[in-house]
Parts: sequence; structure tokens; C-alpha cells
Amino acid sequence: MGSQQKDGYQEQMDACLICESPSNGSNYHHGISSCRSCGMFFRRAINGAKKFVCRRQTNLCTIHYKLKQTCKSCRFEKCIYYGMRMKNQRFNNLDIEIKKEKYEKRQLPPSTVNKKVNLLDLVDVKYLTKDDPCIKSMYGKSLADKWDKVTIENGSLHYDTSECLAKVTQILKGSLIQVSPSDSNVLPTMYPLMCGIKKLMSTVNPKNPKEIQISKYISIRKYVLYCEEYFLELAVAVMHSPLFGKLSFDDRRLAFSNLYPIFSICASCYSSCEFFGYDSEKNYLLFNGAQAYELLHGFCAEKEMTPEDCLKLYSALQEPHYSLLHAIYIPMKELKFNFVEFCYMIHCFLFSPDTVDGFSAEGKALLHNYNKQISDEMHNYYHKVLKLENYAYRITQQIKIINKAQRFHEWKKDVLKIYPLFNVIDASELYHEKNGFANIVV
Repeated sequence: MGSQQKDGYQEQMDACLICESPSNGSNYHHGISSCRSCGMFFRRAINGAKKFVCRRQTNLCTIHYKLKQTCKSCRFEKCIYYGMRMKNQRFNNLDIEIKKEKYEKRQLPPSTVNKKVNLLDLVDVKYLTKDDPCIKSMYGKSLADKWDKVTIENGSLHYDTSECLAKVTQILKGSLIQVSPSDSNVLPTMYPLMCGIKKLMSTVNPKNPKEIQISKYISIRKYVLYCEEYFLELAVAVMHSPLFGKLSFDDRRLAFSNLYPIFSICASCYSSCEFFGYDSEKNYLLFNGAQAYELLHGFCAEKEMTPEDCLKLYSALQEPHYSLLHAIYIPMKELKFNFVEFCYMIHCFLFSPDTVDGFSAEGKALLHNYNKQISDEMHNYYHKVLKLENYAYRITQQIKIINKAQRFHEWKKDVLKIYPLFNVIDASELYHEKNGFANIVV
């Protein structure tokens, strides 16, 4: 890889969080990645105990290094929001929280973009290539070689999924994966699938915070390849369940097809909360095993897309990201979802035949008794392991998250249908974005 590409990649990853300046983004000032100008501005504001007022009275001003004059009030609030700190600060923690809450609220509604600024003038579009270090370190040679096979033509994504679907079919038709007996008698029925999910998480998720790069730029190609890996590993995970092995192949196909799209939504939120910490002030979402971005701030960019296309996709993703954040991510974070509860949620999605068309009567009868056993095991887990006398609130919140995840998936399908009509992007060829999941594995 040439030095020019490498420098461009580092510039993309280390841009100033306040004004997005790429020149000095590798420097850290007052605890965050920021340029010298923003660091000096923050220091002068603190040392001088200055108070700023937004001249536009909107608190919605855009802060960007390409703008000659920026609102000092909004710039200062952005510094506070992203975590700038100084020793002996001349305002108390309550002031900090108020300013953070004020700035965070201005970010949330998708319609609060400053209409007076042409955002295209503020976008420095960066592109990842298959030669970038994070691609090679994450995927290795085999998946890096697939990079060029993901193509974007006239706003449509193209990728041959036949090889992946053939592998999934072979896995689902195969034999059950044996699991060593559990020493615990609390969750005997759930235990095998829990082993499969744990193996999946250890395979696709990062193990060390140093391996993760926080970026605002998202590669669509990387997303496609990551979903393929997730798709294959999930097929292996469900084959750990003895009950899943008792189902006919048609029922397995239907159950798995029903599970995957919702699993990918919930697993990314759960893994992110677990990895970055439930008490983290930031809402980072793991984009793959090597990269994460802050929800509401991810920017998709590929070399085939014009800046206008990138901005259009960014705007289109604001509402889905907003819904994902408040319907699933934050509730999981506030509840401090643990691994057993996450596995229970996956059991509910996988073994819910009433929500799947075409499930056999034999399969429904088999799963009816099983779901009752799972409920009894969860009662024992809360009572004997967690020592909770009253766990009704946690169960209620889990049910709400399950229902919201299902609604989010249905809503997402409808959104993807209309994207091509507005020339946003057409992802209908990809198995993980198709609407007819029951027909993808044959």
C-alpha cells in the first residue's frame, strides 16, 4: 500500500472530534483526539471562565474547520460533549452535565440539521481499500480477496452470495454439534445453545479494546463481508442445540431464517454495550471485529459513491440509527443485559414457531413444551443464581426489547424497500437484507 493511501487512512481515523480537522488529529488535547486550535480554544474558555451565547439562538450551529467563523457557544458545548477536561476547571460537574445534555439533545432529532450550511462543502470523503491494515488484520487473506467482489453500480450493491448460502445449507443439514455436559443444573436446556452463542461471540467480536478503531467513516464492503461471517457462524451456533437438531430441515431453515435478521440487530447492540461498558457515556456500536462508530454519527463512503450519494445515505440512516439507539441499545444499556438474558432472548427468537409461516405442526408441538422449560429455568436462574426475589421488572423490560426488536426489523424491511425509489441504495441482492428470509436457504 502506498504511503499516500496509508496517510489518508490515518487521517480519516484520527480527525479532530470537534472541528473534524485532519491536519493535527493525531494529537490529544485535554483527554480527547483534537486539533491544537480546539484545544487552545477550550483552555482559554476554561481559564477565563468565559460564558458564550449562541448568536443564532438555535444551539444548532455546525462546527467545522472549513467554516471561517464558528459559533463559540456551540463549539464549547461540543468540547464538553466529547469529553474535554482540564485540571482545576472553573465550573462544577453539574454545569458539565447540563451542557452535555443540551448538546446531546440538539443531536438527536434527524431534522435538526442546520439548513443554512451546505454539508457537501464540509465532507472530506475517505475510502478504505482492501490493502488497508485493518482489513488485512481483521479478515486475513481469504476474506480480503473478496473485497473486490462486492461491487456498487448505479446505486445498487452486488455480491454473489451463492457460496455462502451453500455452506449454510450444508451446516443446517449436518449433524448436531456435541457439547460437554454442564456442571450446573440451573440451565440444562439452554446450556448447549449458550455454548454455541459464546463461541460465535468469541469468533466475530474483538477481544481487546486496543484492537478497535473508533471512526465516523463506515465501509459498506466491510459490512457485507462481516455479515457473511456472522451468517456462517450463527448457523454453526444453532447446531449446538439438541432441540434444533430434532426439527426437520424445513423447520430448521424457517427457524434460522427468522432468527438471523433480528439476531444481527440485537447481537450488535448487546456486544457493544458489553465491550464498551454499560456505564460508558458514549453510545458506540461495533461495526465489525475491528471498528466501531458512534450511533447517529456514522458516515458511509465507498469509492463508487459521489459525495452527494454519501450524504444522501447518511441522511437516510439517521432515522434507523435513532430508532435503534432508543428502542434497543439504550434499554439494554440501562438494564445491564447479561449473557444469560441475551441467550434467553435468542431462544425466544429461534423457537417461536407462531411467528413463522409454514412451520410444521410437529415442530410447533415440540417447541411448545420446550418454551415452558426455558421459562422455568430462567426462574431458577434469577432466584438461585442472582438471588433476586423480585425480577418481574427485568422480565418485563426484556419482553419490551424483544417486541421492539421485532418491530424494528419489520420497519427496516419497509425502509429498505423504498430506498431504491429515492435513489439512496439498493441492497436487495444481499441475503442479510432480503425480505423473504424463508427462501434464502434451499
